[in-house]
Amino acid sequence: PVVAVSREGASVVLSAAVTSDLPHEIHGSSDLVNWTLLETVTPAVGRIQFIDTTDIAMRFYRVVVR
Repeated sequence: PVVAVSREGASVVLSAAVTSDLPHEIHGSSDLVNWTLLETVTPAVGRIQFIDTTDIAMRFYRVVVR
């Protein structure tokens, strides 16, 4: 998926255009080694969106299709 990342105040917003209607897992990591499942989202009209309201100084994200 093509992912766009933006900030809305203190929140991080991930949006992605997807081609599959399968569930997509959003994972977060502070070190790119250990990943934590943050949320599983099901696409609506070819797009997914995730809003991270966690107050963490730095976090990496990945989207995994299941």
